[in-house]
Formats: sequence, structure tokens, C-alpha cells
Amino acid sequence: DLPLMAQLVRDEGVVLAREDHMETDLIATVLTKNHGKLRILAKGARRLTSPSGAVLDVANRVELIYYRRRELPLLREASLMRNFPRVREDLARLEAALKGLAWARDILPEGQLEPKAYHLVLAFLHTLEGAHRPRYS
Repeated sequence: DLPLMAQLVRDEGVVLAREDHMETDLIATVLTKNHGKLRILAKGARRLTSPSGAVLDVANRVELIYYRRRELPLLREASLMRNFPRVREDLARLEAALKGLAWARDILPEGQLEPKAYHLVLAFLHTLEGAHRPRYS
């Protein structure tokens, strides 16, 4: 169900959130480098055999190829660029990452180019991946 002139787009981004959609689909909210925050439909991504399901985990840096359409953009392909393993293995780091990414998801406008925000989110994840655990006061 793609229009004849659906535009294919390649971009990279950080997965801010994901939500179940229909029976086997999911919608990933991704802060992209060149197109800002987007909600992208990934058909069949929740199937066990889907290669894109785990790639679209929150806090992953991903490369995306998707169709730009009137409705939600439709994912064609996703590949993992970086998954920040130390963030995932440590509860304090993971909690900080999830809070920071939720904050970015909530305040950034959809579909508006935000290169500074993209680089800040990446720097935030790289910092959490670094040597020091986050401390809360």
C-alpha cells in the first residue's frame, strides 16, 4: 500500500521509544540526524523472526531506510550502528538513559530538524557508556 511516488530515505538515529502497534507491528520514535524526531512504523517487527525488532530497542543508534509517506513513515530496513552495552548491563546507567531519552522524546517537536539535540543525545549515551556511573543527589 505504498503510493507510486513514495520517497525512499536513508538516515541514522537514536531510538527514543517504541510502542506495540497491531498484532506484530511496532512504532519506533527515533531522533534522526537529518529529519528530527520521527515515529516510524515497522511492520512485523515484533515477530520472533524479524531482524528489525531487536535493532529498534530503546537507546540503540541505528541506520534506517524508510519510505516517506503521508501516514507514518514505513520502515524498509534497520541496522544496528551501536548498542551501548555498558548502559544495558548497569541498572543505574539504564535508568538514567531511559529518563533522558523519554525527556528528549517529550520535548522535541516531530519532523523538525534538530542537529544539536541529536548530537546531545549521542553525547549523553556515550557519557553513560563511559567509566563513571551516574549519581543522583
